[in-house]
Amino acid sequence: MNAESWRVGGIALAAGVMLVAAPAGAMTLQEALARAEATNPTLAAEQAHLRAVDEQIPQAMSGYKPTVTATLGIGRDLTNTRYQAGGGERTETNAKSASISASQPLYDATVAPAVRRAERLVEAERATLLATGQTVLLNAATAYMDVVKNQELVALNAANEKLLQRQLKAAQDRARVGEYTRTDVAQADSRLAQAVASRLSAEGTLESARATFERLVGTAPGTLASPKPSFRLPRTMEEAASLARANNPSVLSAAYTEDAQRHRIDQQFGQLLPSASLSASGSRTWDPGRDDGVDYTRTDSLTARVQVVAPLYQAGLPDSQVREAKQTAQQYRLQTQDQGNQSVESAVTAWAALEAARANIQSYRDQIKAAQTALDGLREEAKVGSRTLLDVLDQEQELLNSRVNLVSAQRDETVAAFQLLAACGQLSPEQLGLTKAKR
Repeated sequence: MNAESWRVGGIALAAGVMLVAAPAGAMTLQEALARAEATNPTLAAEQAHLRAVDEQIPQAMSGYKPTVTATLGIGRDLTNTRYQAGGGERTETNAKSASISASQPLYDATVAPAVRRAERLVEAERATLLATGQTVLLNAATAYMDVVKNQELVALNAANEKLLQRQLKAAQDRARVGEYTRTDVAQADSRLAQAVASRLSAEGTLESARATFERLVGTAPGTLASPKPSFRLPRTMEEAASLARANNPSVLSAAYTEDAQRHRIDQQFGQLLPSASLSASGSRTWDPGRDDGVDYTRTDSLTARVQVVAPLYQAGLPDSQVREAKQTAQQYRLQTQDQGNQSVESAVTAWAALEAARANIQSYRDQIKAAQTALDGLREEAKVGSRTLLDVLDQEQELLNSRVNLVSAQRDETVAAFQLLAACGQLSPEQLGLTKAKR
């Protein structure tokens, strides 16, 4: 896993990674993830930040390299002299000069640790970019599944409303011939009103989910296809915890930052050591003796020296900075440990949620099958008068609840799978088999 996949444009899932039975024109999960990656401003900002942090390496490397400067000067000197006895003279001269100087560091104990620190900070930022990319994909996948779930809930509630409308009409017809009482009609009417309220609530939740989807993906969802993810997930909870501690990008970022701070200790300590440099310079000066420049003086100068600077006493500042760097390194070490614990917690939580969702799906399917059988029997018994309309209405509501629970559990299963991949550091273009796509 590396950050290069997040440097490029959009992404698209390779064939076979996500199997989707998509109706014509429906946006697939692949397309949603690709658009989210291509348009998300947070990810784009993190990419720009990584490019900025990359520049810290050549900046640190500059401590090994020479500096060269050139100076050109030209001037005009005007002198007016007045004598006490009277009279005076005026002198004008044109002076020119040119010089070049170079300095080459020979030894500086702060440069090497500064370079290593910059390299670790770049690695930390790359890991942060991976974490940001995972968050973008996870949020997009969650938003996609929320829309899919709420689409299905709206459909279930709308179908239930139509069923209850027919039952209310049938109850009213049978009440006219004396087969049902006013109580039966009122019960059917009450259930219909409840169904209308449930549908309206589901539609409101769907609109909210659509708005979230559009914010995260960058486009309105339209009709979404229900995905059937096929992930290579950890086989055990222990494996998930191990992967999370080793591969989670937030853990990697914290570890690289800790390592960078350790190099900062060496960098600060280097201020207590001598430094050496080689410098050379050359200059030429033209100093005309007369205004016409015929009589002039030219001076050439060449110098070269090796300079060694040994700090003897610096008011205790470098020593304090070394102690500060050591304590900061200790802080980052503890933060790395804490981040590892958080990642393991996230992996275990996602694993448990995934297992629970899978168990719930099977339970709700069994419940739907049993509820449907019971409903069929109740309807037959109601025809001969051994069951009341209320019994049928209650059983229909139980069946609807089971179907709603199944839809929610299916959403939870997919989201938990994405959460588990993210916790284990595997929700990346490489692990998902994503390929580059043009923005």
